[in-house]
Amino acid sequence: MMGKVVRQYCLILLSVFLVSCNEESLQSEYTGDVCGDGIAPFEINFTTYDGNSATPVTNVGTLSSAISFENSRLISANIPAPSSPTGGTLAAPASVTITDNSSSFILITPSGLPTGYHISAVLVQFAGTNEHFLIPIDPNAADIAAAVAAIKAQQGLISADEATVAQTFADAGGVTINLTGPSSGNSATPLIQGTTPGEVVVSSSLSLTAFLVQDDTAEPDYSLDTWDEIGEASRWTTATTMTTSAVFVGTGTFQTSLTWSTGITTGSSTDPSAVDLDLHITEPDDTEIYFAEPTSDSTGTLDADNLLGFGPENIVYTDEPVDGSYLIEVVYYDNGVSSLIPTNWTVSVTACNSSQSYTGYITTKSNARTVIRFTIGTDCTLPDPRDLDPEITIELPPTPNIWEQSTLCADTATE
Repeated sequence: MMGKVVRQYCLILLSVFLVSCNEESLQSEYTGDVCGDGIAPFEINFTTYDGNSATPVTNVGTLSSAISFENSRLISANIPAPSSPTGGTLAAPASVTITDNSSSFILITPSGLPTGYHISAVLVQFAGTNEHFLIPIDPNAADIAAAVAAIKAQQGLISADEATVAQTFADAGGVTINLTGPSSGNSATPLIQGTTPGEVVVSSSLSLTAFLVQDDTAEPDYSLDTWDEIGEASRWTTATTMTTSAVFVGTGTFQTSLTWSTGITTGSSTDPSAVDLDLHITEPDDTEIYFAEPTSDSTGTLDADNLLGFGPENIVYTDEPVDGSYLIEVVYYDNGVSSLIPTNWTVSVTACNSSQSYTGYITTKSNARTVIRFTIGTDCTLPDPRDLDPEITIELPPTPNIWEQSTLCADTATE
């Protein structure tokens, strides 16, 4: 445990140091630390995939081409895992909801990994397709997130329970992948096309597996050409499955969608396994849009209200919203059932001609969690998720993502 704390402390110190560097020195220091500490130089051949934003989503084929995973590569082949992998198991949410302009942060917890190994890449495949997404994993991401969560808890910005969950997730070797739905931008015509908001247009099964590497060896070449021991059963986890549902909701110049990671897909809202999160928007005149007041005079409308789990909750403005300050919150609704199931949530916001996604963890019923407050009008800007806690002086550095990191390491090695 002490080693874990020391490691986190070092990560934080590294973050503080790098933040003060200019771009040139940032590259130099980051390269020296990462490339010299378990990530060797290698050539990389990849094409990131951002989804097809032109094709309406009406079936599994169009769904798989419309979504994307952050920093992923779409490969026209089945996952190259051996038939009987022995490298441990994965636990993932039972379901994930996709809407236009939404993102969902999917937390994956491994167990039974061989000693001295960690997840290097997650591979995701839609049922019935012969293509998969290859998603590289930053091995330090969960540790850094846990260290930052601990600081937020000390500052009173999140609960101690939330920080404990983040630390437990990191200790287990957990990884997070970010699924992004079809991007219709601020168009009033959704790409997921249905007739009634909240309607499930397409439902499919996703298969997830992970490739492992040793803690003290180089990451693989993600072109898949030179993965060491790619055929070894002990280097792959068994596959787990989750349901993916593409849901029709309204879209426009201002749209906010909420999804979460636990609950049920059928049944009653009084079922002990049901999880009901609510999306709230407070407008400049203090009018609040939520399940009890689903419309406002400024044409804001809650058009999808999920009572069971996974979402979505969606608020969209059919006309241009009035200028002023808007507050977006997540509330865990108390449905009168004694059970409490903590859950992760993701809120995706399209406004100001841009989109951002915010995520968190909620543990208490009837508790409101502020997502963002921003101003519509001149110089309208959605807050960067990393800049929402000004009380915290330690900031994460603008480090390259793993694709950029590998290229940077390779370039440095040839100098």
